[in-house]
Amino acid sequence: MMSSFYTRFAFLAFVLTASPALAASPTSLVGSPAVDAHAASIEVRSGFTTDDDASDNHQRYRLRQHLDYGFNDWYALRLITSQDKRPGDAFEHEAITIENRFELVESRLHGWDAGIRLKYAQSDGDKTPHELEVIFLALFPLPLDWEYRANFAVEHDIGENSEPGLLLEYRHQLTKRFTFNESTVTALKLGLESFHDFGHFKDRSSFDYQDHQVGPVANVSFDNGFFLQTGYRTGISDSAADHLFKLAVGQKF
Repeated sequence: MMSSFYTRFAFLAFVLTASPALAASPTSLVGSPAVDAHAASIEVRSGFTTDDDASDNHQRYRLRQHLDYGFNDWYALRLITSQDKRPGDAFEHEAITIENRFELVESRLHGWDAGIRLKYAQSDGDKTPHELEVIFLALFPLPLDWEYRANFAVEHDIGENSEPGLLLEYRHQLTKRFTFNESTVTALKLGLESFHDFGHFKDRSSFDYQDHQVGPVANVSFDNGFFLQTGYRTGISDSAADHLFKLAVGQKF
């Protein structure tokens, strides 16, 4: 009964939000609430956008590096550095981010996972404002090795050049898992994801003034702890970049 509910919920949520919304940097992923005690990982993410209507996002390259460690089975700390190459500009350091990750609900006890992330991004030099962000995460295991993830983020600018009000963002992902016996590839997940950036809540701008993207995604895990994710998203609103490409690679220890 519950698995049938999760299946219908995931399908309905994806259909409803895939037509009206999306968001963010090509280096952004749809996160999991899971935290593993005493597990460390390093990760590098790269992303590239093209947009014929906006020179700021046309042929723009972004890079991020992550260092993550789980102190116990419910709290982990992540440090992030990021760089940005805008059209006509040099490759520059963008920000340093501290992210606190908390797992609040575990699937082995409740049949689904939930968590929260608290982030602070310190922008470099004149690239203000700085950012405070709270992200709520949920993961629903579905029948036949399907999985649904949802992230809801609330962001607030602080410091110089900040704008009043909260920024809202929603991301979700539906994937199917394939497993392999006697292979260095332990799992492959294929699916579809969408990102929805609604901008400042106080503005309540129309769909085309928001940032909405959708596209396929692939996750690969290897038996040595190595993992990668790649994907492509296309903008479905006027303010979104036309094309976004991403590749993330990392190692778990």
